[in-house]
Amino acid sequence: MGRKIKISHEEVEVKLFLEVLGVYAILALMLIGIYYLEPVITGFVTVTKQFNYTDEVNLKFDESQTYVWNLANPGDLKSVEISGSMDGQGEAKVYIENKGIRYLIFDSAQLVEKESGMFGITGFVVKDDKKVKKDNEIKIEVEGNLNKGQQTILDLLVLDINETRNNVEIEIETDDGIVSKELKGNVTVLQNGLINNLSLSLETLTEKIKIKIESEFEDQEDEDDIPINETLIINETIINETFEKIININLEYSDNEFYDANNDGVEKFDGITDFSVSGSSFNWDTDESKLCTRYEIFSVENQESGFVCFGNDNCCNFVDLESSRNLWNESLFLSYGSYGSTNNNIIFSQILYVDYNLSLESPYTDIVYSSWDNKTAKFVEGLIEFEDICIDSCVFSGNASSYNLIIEVENTTLNINLIKYLVEQKATNSDPIAVKQIANISILKNEDYTLDLNEYFSDEDNDELNYGYYEIDNITIRFENDLAYIVPDKDFVGSRFTFITANDSYGNVNSNVFKIEAKSGELSIEFLDSNVEDRNWTVSFSTKGVGDLTISAVNGTYLEMYNDNISTVNDLDILELTCGDFEIFDKDSLIENEELWFVLVNGTMVKLIDLIQVSALIKSVYVEDYNCEETGYYTIKMSSGDVKTLEFIFGDEIKIINSDYGVMVESLEIRDKEDNKLAVFDSFGNVEIKGNLTQNISVDENDFIIEDMDDRLNLIVTNPEGNLQIKGSLNENRSELSPGSNSFVIKNKGRGIVAYVNSSGSLFLTGTLTESVSFE
Repeated sequence: MGRKIKISHEEVEVKLFLEVLGVYAILALMLIGIYYLEPVITGFVTVTKQFNYTDEVNLKFDESQTYVWNLANPGDLKSVEISGSMDGQGEAKVYIENKGIRYLIFDSAQLVEKESGMFGITGFVVKDDKKVKKDNEIKIEVEGNLNKGQQTILDLLVLDINETRNNVEIEIETDDGIVSKELKGNVTVLQNGLINNLSLSLETLTEKIKIKIESEFEDQEDEDDIPINETLIINETIINETFEKIININLEYSDNEFYDANNDGVEKFDGITDFSVSGSSFNWDTDESKLCTRYEIFSVENQESGFVCFGNDNCCNFVDLESSRNLWNESLFLSYGSYGSTNNNIIFSQILYVDYNLSLESPYTDIVYSSWDNKTAKFVEGLIEFEDICIDSCVFSGNASSYNLIIEVENTTLNINLIKYLVEQKATNSDPIAVKQIANISILKNEDYTLDLNEYFSDEDNDELNYGYYEIDNITIRFENDLAYIVPDKDFVGSRFTFITANDSYGNVNSNVFKIEAKSGELSIEFLDSNVEDRNWTVSFSTKGVGDLTISAVNGTYLEMYNDNISTVNDLDILELTCGDFEIFDKDSLIENEELWFVLVNGTMVKLIDLIQVSALIKSVYVEDYNCEETGYYTIKMSSGDVKTLEFIFGDEIKIINSDYGVMVESLEIRDKEDNKLAVFDSFGNVEIKGNLTQNISVDENDFIIEDMDDRLNLIVTNPEGNLQIKGSLNENRSELSPGSNSFVIKNKGRGIVAYVNSSGSLFLTGTLTESVSFE
């Protein structure tokens, strides 16, 4: 514990001068730190970077040959991997040739089947380069109100391929069977899969129309083959006159590692493909118990469909199906032969919301359909799927725009879908930037803290960032990807300052300096005594643990420290704060501890030197990391004899004390003669009782009672049961309390009303009542 230091007036000027020099020295060090710690701004820099690319090649080999692979992104080639599939029988090898030297990429003899059913690393999408047969015909019913003569743009047909289709016909068939062909010609499918510029003019007024699409595709092949992952969607909307409810369906291959692990809809005969609509969305607060999803499994070979429905029974019955699963968003698992599936299948899906009442008293209907979405499912005999296979080519070196792929196949068909490769290229680099300041961090003793650095750093080039930090005692920071794990030493309590550096291998940036504070987690503060003598009010208190201490005036204001403005009315003057004999602050002797700060009315925190020769309004005294094992003393001078109130905040604990009444309690407790709690009213208007709430008024001489002006009982807390008896009603969670005359009122330390019992015996609370509480 330090001793008290007296400083004469002559010494004050020297002390202030030295402190000013100290401030300038600190500023100089800060500037030097900024110069060395912050990155130099030099603009963009040309560097050599490594980039991962993927070329979709969709190659099919049923005999040995050489294929010239032209890199879509040439550079210094470092590694090559392929993904695809092959028939289960036979053997296949793939080499890459560079300057007459061959490197092995793929060898079917080295494939190992994983638990998921894939070979090598988890398989990838297999997409056949085939088209559907000529005159493929899909019929889709669309319900809605379409006015006569209305121009309707059919921009609702979506496909996920990019090609030209010839001889497209669109037929409109009305309910009476009349068919009119409105358009016939060539259509180009855009890159995003959207068909535009198809229009038709309706010459009839109809409530229900059918659209039939007939297409003839180029490069037709086998009738048994269909394009993989081709999506045909006709969006439809049921229009409600008051509010348009829309279901946005999203049918996807379900992400289950044991079924169709590469999520492409292609499996072996003994495999299973899985589908899910869980990613669908609704534009209203939907009651999901009234939803269902119907699936149509269409066999391309048989030209027949099987149906199944998941979800609400009434919803499924509405479309003449029985519900097979309780939830509308359960996954559909499809094996070969189930629901009539064959080698090639299209899985259609639609979500419905069905709510209706056909009673005569209050009939209503609320029925909403989504559009149809679809995916393909294909079952192949002896299929082997593989992904990211590389052998000798995992570590590669070459610098050419094209390479020879040597394909060797024997009694099998090999499909190469994707070629992934790593190249080095010259590129312009942008250094990472700090996008947000890291706030001070508080941690409880022996606990860790996790910081997501994605919130604080960014890199325009999307380079992978590596992190470091300014090393400090007692606290370690460990980085995993973009997460920083802050770990204090065992039982460490205290504060440390550090900063984090982000590096993209070409440049770096530093965060701001921030504080990491480890707190004991067992903070408490208690008042020991309150003494007023000659208007000098001294509060003695004790604390447990290490935490920040704030002392503020609840009523009254502090004088400006050393240059009081007499035009302002201030009635409190801060004189001294000590821990035992150690002086944290002494106004007369100009003594201050380095952890002491003054909080101004505008929220600014300043040191004592900042208050010399200035007139600043003070709100609070703040001590950082206050730790005192002896009695603390805080003394202020009151300019008047009015009752003053101080607020002490230590950690999360708040204590209020008055200059005349002493400590203000934070709760009203009702106890028996053995000091056992029967009921507690807290400052938030909550009530806890040992027993239960009843509306029977029955009292004996041991009970706590509240009576009105006419001695009529309104509230009783029974002893020893702890039951709460009221004559009227219980009213909880009241945002505002307005007690009338003859009410028993309970206020909190801020003088706010938190509970009252009125003259009729009703209890009003801003909080809630909890019964059967076991008080410790």
